[in-house]
Amino acid sequence: MHRRHVLSLFAAAVVIATMATAAVAAEFSAYSPASFDAAVKSGAPVIVHVHADWCPTCRAQAPTLQAMAGESAYAKARFIRVNFDKDKDFLTGHKISQQSTVLVFKGGKEAARFTGITDAGQLRGRVQAAL
Repeated sequence: MHRRHVLSLFAAAVVIATMATAAVAAEFSAYSPASFDAAVKSGAPVIVHVHADWCPTCRAQAPTLQAMAGESAYAKARFIRVNFDKDKDFLTGHKISQQSTVLVFKGGKEAARFTGITDAGQLRGRVQAAL
């Protein structure tokens, strides 16, 4: 009986470690011009979160978008986080004047853009509708 208990604990540890690895793999990529261009040109859906660490709206959006990045429904999508304070070339090129903006690219073209949505259902719905 003791052996079964140890094996059960070991199996649970393996499952937890696997889940932790999957969560890490689902992280947003940091923006770089080359990685963004490659993601858009690949034709895969690209979800961009224009984020600022000091922005409460951005912090409210982040858990929903992070969860979406880890879901199988979005396995082919690329999630990129643009730093509002540092990635000025992206902001200028895409005419973004406000943090907490989410852009969705589909087939290499911008399919949706919205700002300030923090409700998880609305955020998910807007992203899904654009894909």
